[in-house]
Amino acid sequence: MKDLSLLTRRSMLALGAAPFLANASTWPDRPIKLVVAATAGTQPDIFARIYADQLAAALKVPVVVDNRSGAAGNIGADAAAKSTPDGYTFLYAIANVTTMNQFLYTSITFDPRKDLVPVAEAVNTTTMLLASNSVGANTVAEAIDLARSRKGELVYGSYGVGGYPHLVFVQLLQKAGVEMLHVPYRTGAMNDLITGRIQFLLEPTATAIPQIRAGKVKALAHSGSRRHPELPNLPTITETVPGVVLEGWHGFYAPAGTPAAIIERVSAEINRINELPEVKERLVGRSGTPVASSPKQMAARIEKESKDWEALIRANNIKVE
Repeated sequence: MKDLSLLTRRSMLALGAAPFLANASTWPDRPIKLVVAATAGTQPDIFARIYADQLAAALKVPVVVDNRSGAAGNIGADAAAKSTPDGYTFLYAIANVTTMNQFLYTSITFDPRKDLVPVAEAVNTTTMLLASNSVGANTVAEAIDLARSRKGELVYGSYGVGGYPHLVFVQLLQKAGVEMLHVPYRTGAMNDLITGRIQFLLEPTATAIPQIRAGKVKALAHSGSRRHPELPNLPTITETVPGVVLEGWHGFYAPAGTPAAIIERVSAEINRINELPEVKERLVGRSGTPVASSPKQMAARIEKESKDWEALIRANNIKVE
């Protein structure tokens, strides 16, 4: 009975998808909407527009960017998830919308596991662990020693409760066995680091490097699994505190029920685009590393990271209202 029930459910799903599958052979014959779960002008938006232009050229239809920012990507993800699954709406978002938000937010209006399907990873991104020039620490080890001697007095900033930088700082402090005060920001965190109002900050690499080179802040470490090519002498966090790695990433999703043939086509195009020299140059120039992946590989990455983030979030009782 269990097998029959499963077969019945699959048959019903197939029948429900039939009207969309019938049109897959003529897809696309009209503009495609790319919902971007980020504000215009931010790194995710800039990257999404690079892909949109390339996809439009390849598919020979306009790919229109629709910015839906807010709630750490939940607003855009919700809009995409509730769109008609006919291959004319896709989502571009930072991975937190499927790997951590469901554990952080007390109220979420879509189910990332059921309402969105992976299409392709796009880019990996990293951050830099920065310190104010007024801080008497020049390495991660020295920062940990300083925090241990000034228990709970030092302050680190982030761009919001439950965001990647906040959670990685929680992980770092937990593994190092020290305490600091967390101050979440909407804007202005870098300015407060420069003036010394806060002592530490995990800043996206693209915006951190100019400040480091200008001498306005100190770089303590790179958050990636490897040293950054532009700062090869700067160690990674994990060289001092093993297991603390932050490699955020952006990816493409489709509403559940989108024809598999269309998903595979878009996935293949994104992987092809990531191999174009001019695209690589533009992405790397903004501290993005192109990623090659299939929908299956992306789903596996989401599954693994979701388990890791869920454990950290629940252990520290982190919630966003």
